[in-house]
Amino acid sequence: MISKPTYTKLLEHLKIPQANLLGQGMEGLVFDYSEERVLKIWFRGNKHRLKNRKKLYETVQKQIQVPIPEIYNVAQFGDLTYTIEKKIMGQPGHLAYAASSNEIQKKLLDNYFDLLQELKSVSINGQYGQLVADSHEKIQTTTWNEYIKKKLQKTLKKATRKPDHNIKNLDQLFDKFFKEEWPRINKNVAKNLVHGDLFLENIMVNQQGQVTGLLDFGSLSLIGDHLIDVAALTYTVTISDEVDETAETYLLKKTKQKYSNKLKLIKVYTLFYCLFFINSLTYDPRTYAWCIKNLQRFGYLN
Repeated sequence: MISKPTYTKLLEHLKIPQANLLGQGMEGLVFDYSEERVLKIWFRGNKHRLKNRKKLYETVQKQIQVPIPEIYNVAQFGDLTYTIEKKIMGQPGHLAYAASSNEIQKKLLDNYFDLLQELKSVSINGQYGQLVADSHEKIQTTTWNEYIKKKLQKTLKKATRKPDHNIKNLDQLFDKFFKEEWPRINKNVAKNLVHGDLFLENIMVNQQGQVTGLLDFGSLSLIGDHLIDVAALTYTVTISDEVDETAETYLLKKTKQKYSNKLKLIKVYTLFYCLFFINSLTYDPRTYAWCIKNLQRFGYLN
């Protein structure tokens, strides 16, 4: 995290009032900069990785219709790394959903679901697991199922060394996944751009429920199976307190219609996310609660 005195000097340098804070996410602080731009101050800034992210945005921007972030400038101010980015208009999806009529809610969820096809159309090259926005990830493999296994093995190692969960015998849950679910994952799948964080808070919408922006291509965005995004979109909608089970039921129905022959694999990827994020009790309790709920749903916990 960044202390207020640390970033105050940057705001003064750029002549931005502190009251113009638009929001705070896992990666940094976002301030209103002008009618068309925002300032983002990064918690763990790295100019090289941010320049890679800038290239990713430029690549994706050419291939999809929905607006996505655009980085105009990557800069350093003392120990702070910051970017000047395009302002994405609209309201965060979870807040718009909560404030809308039933009719607009359905339109919003329909448009949200349609993002899957937009993302699937993006052409991307590289190894499985390669993080397309950052270059620090060490796990890159020639087969997709190998990436999933190594990613979870790394998670289990961390959760054992520095536990941030209250589950006894966590290793047994991972063993169950590797024995019962992992064999369903193919070695070679079409290489798609996986957003990796495709939940309702990462889209912007207008009052008519139309998507005006897709945010947070970042440290979870990688080259892999498109269906992992389907799993995230279908099941993570209720992470937000403002969204009830009705939204998940509606999205699950659409998923069953569109991906009727892939439902078992979508379940596998949902469980993957549950295990991948399981060591988050302290730093992200709502995601931890989501993990527990779905591990119970799929028979991994009582």
